[in-house]
Amino acid sequence: MQQLPIELWSKIFLLVSHIPGALDTDISNSKAIEAYSEDESGILLHYLYSETLRTKLAIGRVCSSWRRLITPKVFEYIIIRSAGQALTVARLLQRLRSTQDEDTYDGRWIKRLEIVMEYTYWGEDTVDALAIILDHCPNLVVFSDFFSTGRIPNNTSGPIVERLKNMCEHGHLRRIESSGAIAFPLQDLLIGTPSLEVLMANHLSIYNVSLPNLHTLVLGPSSTIFAFELACIEGPNLRHLITRSKVLDPSVSYVHTNIKALFPKIQH
Repeated sequence: MQQLPIELWSKIFLLVSHIPGALDTDISNSKAIEAYSEDESGILLHYLYSETLRTKLAIGRVCSSWRRLITPKVFEYIIIRSAGQALTVARLLQRLRSTQDEDTYDGRWIKRLEIVMEYTYWGEDTVDALAIILDHCPNLVVFSDFFSTGRIPNNTSGPIVERLKNMCEHGHLRRIESSGAIAFPLQDLLIGTPSLEVLMANHLSIYNVSLPNLHTLVLGPSSTIFAFELACIEGPNLRHLITRSKVLDPSVSYVHTNIKALFPKIQH
């Protein structure tokens, strides 16, 4: 085993830690994103997350060389399930940032941050902790609260929205999965998000938003999407529209919408 090159071990660790569709943003991976969206409750996703995390941690205990190789994979996908965990992760990232230089900071590996808080009303300290976490994820690509049923008070969600918008404006954040559980209008986040390539949502903005690089839009099953909401999205490069809602259902929508006219580059 010691004679195998590092590149080979890296590929092996990539295979054992891969979760299909969870990190994809490229248009070439639209099929993986579509398959991912079929897991409406996140049961399979979170099972795979737990299994791969257990495997990654076990790999890291073998030897220092393996630990260095697997560390990026340990950090790349973080799930926050409780207020206590949010505070713990925030403190950990602050400590790592203060003790590591820019080239060795482990938080730079975080690509996906997912909030899965069930039936919880977020306190201000939890919101502050999440804001700190976002401040310490310079290379975040995916932000998701799609499987969360927790609630953030309207008057405290501003710091989270501002940080996510800043990431989009700097071209980092490329995929947002919004459940509507975080209590802010989606348009507050979507305004000024030129980097966004994948949007997965149970609700849409009621105001016009321009998403010039959006290529995949997934409409979840949890609520009805009205036709006029779909028409509010200016998506000149949208290729894939995946819907599991009652979008364009004539019984609930009074606006006739021509998908091809709205999105001239749509493929399916």
